[in-house]
Amino acid sequence: MAATHQERGAEKPTLPGFELFDLSVSLGPGFVPWISAASRLGHVHGIPRHDPEVPPLADLLDSVYDFVDAVKFAERDSPSDLRRALGQLVFGEPAVMELFQATRGVAADHSREMLVRILASPHLAALPWELLPDPGKSHYQNEDTFLALAPDVSVVRLARGRTYPIRGDRLEPPLNLLVVLSSPSGLGPADESLSFDIYEEKRSLLAELEPLVDAGLLRVDIEDKPTLQNLRRRIGAQRRGYHLFHYIGHAEPDRLILEDEAGRRDDQSASRFMEVLRLCPDLRLAVFAGCETARASGDPLTVDVAASNGWRNILSLADRCVQESCPVVVGMQAVLAFRTERLFTRYFYQGIASGYSVTGAMRLARTATRGDRHVGGDLLDWSVPVLFVGGAEPGPLLDRASRGVPSDRPARHVLRIGLRQRETRFFARDVALRQAIDVLSGKTPERVLALTG
Repeated sequence: MAATHQERGAEKPTLPGFELFDLSVSLGPGFVPWISAASRLGHVHGIPRHDPEVPPLADLLDSVYDFVDAVKFAERDSPSDLRRALGQLVFGEPAVMELFQATRGVAADHSREMLVRILASPHLAALPWELLPDPGKSHYQNEDTFLALAPDVSVVRLARGRTYPIRGDRLEPPLNLLVVLSSPSGLGPADESLSFDIYEEKRSLLAELEPLVDAGLLRVDIEDKPTLQNLRRRIGAQRRGYHLFHYIGHAEPDRLILEDEAGRRDDQSASRFMEVLRLCPDLRLAVFAGCETARASGDPLTVDVAASNGWRNILSLADRCVQESCPVVVGMQAVLAFRTERLFTRYFYQGIASGYSVTGAMRLARTATRGDRHVGGDLLDWSVPVLFVGGAEPGPLLDRASRGVPSDRPARHVLRIGLRQRETRFFARDVALRQAIDVLSGKTPERVLALTG
């Protein structure tokens, strides 16, 4: 019997991978949600969710605005009603619950991560599915437990299509990352909020990624004058483009806000921008840290999805990117504070460069965000990033055993020219300004002016 048990154990897969659980939520007659689920253990197809505990569609979509406001204004009261409604919509159906629990057990038995891929109709895709509760933790009455934070489960969105082949082979370090910083001047007073401290963001980002660059795991290029021409030139100068793309700046759900040659606002549609990303044949991952790049471009209730292209009008920019140019995309479903964005970026790329799967890096970044004393706890910043996949498994980009080749840094030389500062006291900004003017106008014997700050 012992030999038989060992033989059976040898049948379990030894390579890392995912146990897939596909969840489809569509809208039926009378705006009633219908749910389907599938895994290799079975299928549950087309069950209408006529449930008094599931709010009507209009109320569900209104709760999305409550979620966005809770993130924007750092509200400590989580939208628990929305969390319960999502849980009841999915796991309130016994057949779906039974299939989910069985698939989760098989994943644990084979030491695999369970990957829940959600494909929702355009109306229901607007819901923050990252708040789906963990049904295995429902017995904790006073604790918010979310499936996206579970150690054995990842929640991703499945895109509606893909128009390009995907590559699944692992890459060799360093990973080439293109960071785009967009802070254009506005076209009028209404655009004054577009600008931010681009130099501080650049400095902070490079400081977060510096250990990975020093280890030879990551190579970073930054484009802070993002016209379409500059982006094409930057990509063309890099052999086979980039492996990773990261956008920091303002955006709207269906377009990115770039710059023209004069540094002014230049809105580019999602389709136009995806043409640029398609110049990178080895592109594996794109992160859009701009505002609401994972939200619908309009109110789903006002769009006639029965029209020929009506449903396309409420697709998010991240969803379009998966369809047209990149197999794995991260978008934001609310406006994320810069502090949270920096925290997320640091841990996400640490995970990617350390050989984590993309979902593992996402979990690392989520838990680090939720554990932060400033933006964590019962705030919802951790749930803002949304991971979209285009049919490919979001596995590791690098092997765990990969070792980078650190680049040789040039020797640092300190220039000492024997200058002595006569006055070391700080009087006031006006006094210091007059002193600087005196130096520049030649009224003092000093010939060097050092500005700090």
